Amino acid sequence: MKAPPARVLLRRSDVRLALGTSLANAFTTVTGLPDGIYAPLAVLAVCSGSYGQAVGLGRQRLLGSLLGAVVLVAFYKGLGYLGPVLGIALALGAQRLLGGLLNLQVGYKVGGLIIVMGWLVHHAQLTSWLPLRLFWTVFGILVSLAGLRLLWPTSSLRDSWSSWANVLNQLAAQLRITDGLRSRAPLLKTLTAARALRPALINELGGPRSTHPALPLLALIEESCSRLVGVLDRLQRRPLHQPLDALGPLRDGEEALMQALANQLERWADRLTAEQQLSWNAIPPPPTQGLQLPEAWLEAEALIDDPAMNLIPLEILKTVATRLHLLRKAIETFQTTEQQWRRHHSGRQTLFSPVRTAADRRLRGRQ
Repeated sequence: MKAPPARVLLRRSDVRLALGTSLANAFTTVTGLPDGIYAPLAVLAVCSGSYGQAVGLGRQRLLGSLLGAVVLVAFYKGLGYLGPVLGIALALGAQRLLGGLLNLQVGYKVGGLIIVMGWLVHHAQLTSWLPLRLFWTVFGILVSLAGLRLLWPTSSLRDSWSSWANVLNQLAAQLRITDGLRSRAPLLKTLTAARALRPALINELGGPRSTHPALPLLALIEESCSRLVGVLDRLQRRPLHQPLDALGPLRDGEEALMQALANQLERWADRLTAEQQLSWNAIPPPPTQGLQLPEAWLEAEALIDDPAMNLIPLEILKTVATRLHLLRKAIETFQTTEQQWRRHHSGRQTLFSPVRTAADRRLRGRQ
């Protein structure tokens, strides 16, 4: 029986969060300025996950705070005579509407708190409270970002390399299955998780207009994984279980090819995880060994032109032809990906095919 994983009582991220919060709290105490509680609160809200996630959360919190301050001043000065009940309701409605137009997913909540607290508690000193509130928010965000960069750095880029390496390893495990009975649900879950890192990665690398060299390569890996998942799905729907002697070499060739593809995927994954030792601007180099087609597969392809294949029933021949077509598409995906990977790594990005460019546009366009 497998032993349960050991419980971790204290993680580095917890220590980093505690240090950042303590630093922010100590600074507010030393300065003696009022309302310093908002600095550690900002650290607690932003200093989580990776640097890219913190950038996104910090931007949302800052924009939400600015929007809340503007709405508070406008509605309190213009509609204060309506009373706090109706005035706050209208202000919160405007905050939610404007936050939606600005695509604020969490920032509008912070702005709502500013509206309520400013209207009910700090209405007599808005001119001093609002600047201090915004200052402490900015300070807390900066402390969070500094902690994520300096104290056990957590990068969305490295998380992305690791996640896509995990996808490649799971794809390799699927290719090694000859009966096609294992569920692909874990693979699809891992693929979805890797794609979910996209917003944080874009934030970390400079926004949607970033030209960081990792973005095209990640888009290329995503495109290749999507194609291979589609090939696996169609292969599972067209199994080749007929006990015919003539199909024996075909089965052997398919199995040999599957093993070769799986081995090459694992080499890709090794390259992506080896990036952990590279500099921030570097990208993983392509595998030194390209895909080598096994001899058994080449012999199986040659059997298609053998006159003896005419003795096999037509329906079975259709299945054989479909599977060969799908496997050739998989081979083409490997060869194209490795070719573009080598070109990209050598700096000749203009030689990329339209497939890579389309994948890159989708990577950024979903933000």
